[in-house]
Amino acid sequence: QDLYDEDFSWTLVDGRVYAIGAFVPAHPGGALIKRAIGEDASELFSTHHTSRHARDVLARYDIGVLRKGGGGEPQRCRSFQETLNARVAGLERAPRWMVAEAVAFCMLLVFAAWAVLAYGCGWRRLNVAFAWFWLRHLDSGLHSAVHGDFRSRRWAHQLLRRIYGALSHRAIEYYHGQAHLQGVGMSKHFWHHVRTNEASQDPDWSTMTGIVWVRR
Repeated sequence: QDLYDEDFSWTLVDGRVYAIGAFVPAHPGGALIKRAIGEDASELFSTHHTSRHARDVLARYDIGVLRKGGGGEPQRCRSFQETLNARVAGLERAPRWMVAEAVAFCMLLVFAAWAVLAYGCGWRRLNVAFAWFWLRHLDSGLHSAVHGDFRSRRWAHQLLRRIYGALSHRAIEYYHGQAHLQGVGMSKHFWHHVRTNEASQDPDWSTMTGIVWVRR
């Protein structure tokens, strides 16, 4: 039976069907899991889940195998992805020291001082000299926050994500997807990770909505 005729939240990973509706509210990544509903999320899952624990949790919601044309073997994750995941397994552990967070907070203090001098005191040359640098830094800070680079302390991660999100609000759609989609469908940035450097599909090389994005 066509899965699209079903009225429950399902996703496909490596040819197996998972009823993930009950897990959606408890997903550690928040609303991101909604982007996998009704889609083949094999590449998305393999790219962003490197631990065995994630596979074990997913297995709880396994309801069967999807076979093409009534037969054949289910799709398997590409060997390159499996090899890469094995090599980076364990890197998701939170670091002991707040080094990245400390650097980010220091940079934000310097940015605040620059903003006061450039816009409050009218230092035009300082404004022109560093405007592009701060534009790129704020975008990079939001990029790091979205990727979870500030994961030593949960409160620091949430705070930095909100600060960089407010200062780089024009890039929110790129990282989180269009607001009216409410988390359904991959954002341009996650699509970039799934189709990295594929000129016809990677939004960092081309356009998907009429807006040309600078290569990140």
